[in-house]
Amino acid sequence: MKFVVSGALLIAALAFGGSDTTNLPADWQFGRSLELPDAKSLALGGVSAAIGSPFGFLANPALAATRYDRFNAPALSGAELRPSVGLTGNLGTSTEQRTRMTYDSYNNAVGELAIADNTAFSPTAGPIAVQLPLGAFGVGLGVRPARDYTYHFRQEIRDDFYQLLRVSEQDVSGQVNQAGAAIAYDLAGLIGLGAEFNYSFGERDLDSTKNDSLSTIHHTRLSGLGLGAGLLFHPGNAVRIGLSYTPRIAALSNALTKKGDSSAAAFDDPSRIILGFNYFAAGPVPTGIYLQAGCAAWRELDTLMLNSIIDLRAGVEHQLLSNIALRYGFGLLPSPLDPTTQSGLVSLGVGLETDLAHIDVGGSMQRRMFTNGRLLPNQALDMRVYQTGWQMAISISRGF
Repeated sequence: MKFVVSGALLIAALAFGGSDTTNLPADWQFGRSLELPDAKSLALGGVSAAIGSPFGFLANPALAATRYDRFNAPALSGAELRPSVGLTGNLGTSTEQRTRMTYDSYNNAVGELAIADNTAFSPTAGPIAVQLPLGAFGVGLGVRPARDYTYHFRQEIRDDFYQLLRVSEQDVSGQVNQAGAAIAYDLAGLIGLGAEFNYSFGERDLDSTKNDSLSTIHHTRLSGLGLGAGLLFHPGNAVRIGLSYTPRIAALSNALTKKGDSSAAAFDDPSRIILGFNYFAAGPVPTGIYLQAGCAAWRELDTLMLNSIIDLRAGVEHQLLSNIALRYGFGLLPSPLDPTTQSGLVSLGVGLETDLAHIDVGGSMQRRMFTNGRLLPNQALDMRVYQTGWQMAISISRGF
């Protein structure tokens, strides 16, 4: 996972928004990390460091030297590398419900009352990837959506007689994409070494309306240069181990604002290490087991304390027939603001091999709950916030 401009947007929101960010959960400034959102990875809980596919090098550049394989099986002895291409389409949905505790006349809690219930949809295209073999070398070129900022909030404030007093709304939109080129070398069919150069570009729009009339709009455009390195160890047909490292990006100071804003934002993001382990068990129903741990090393910002976090993911794949695979996965994803606030993830998907292409379909759901202390700024309300995120993807890939 590559955090490209997360810290930048947090600082931008604090500098630009001020009181306009009242309704926004603090870590939603970071948006929704799309990581490697091809359907195969998505269905396996988001594991990505050691999966062979046309998209794999976008998560671990060493995978640019692996062959296009069916159902992630390790390279077979004597198998030839072949060019491959892939295209993915995604749809993300986030729902948020905010509740307040209600009390009876004796000050006893009687339950939770929903005060806001919102849904936002965000379609994204990509990743698009091309992988080319050059002898013992492999080259990968691709563009992927890295982070999505879509967020919608609307709340009607009413008095004790249920008369409408005012409406508070906030809409955030925008996306960061990453274009990358990777080159890898396969050493003796045992170890893959890879390096990547990438350029991230995108924008974020925040539209906040209060009292039905006061509207503020902020536009931030962001970009940055980044590098990555990867290692792949595949001793035989049963085990594959992948390791990728992404340092903090070498940023281009290009935070531009429009419509009267002259503030500037600084770039910051964490360095990231991902370790993945795959095991392939032969049998009547061949099964792949995927484990992954990722560490994001945040540094403290001037405005907020961020914690280094470790996310855990796991996936299982059953090859039911020669051309059909069933996949499912799990994950535990903490927030960098408060590691005790964690999102639980479950995923499911299928893969189908046809004469023309490999088709993968996957979906995942994330769920978490936090209190009003994670809103920006802190609101003195007895409030709970329930967030559910859905992501669905379909990928089509072909080897030649």
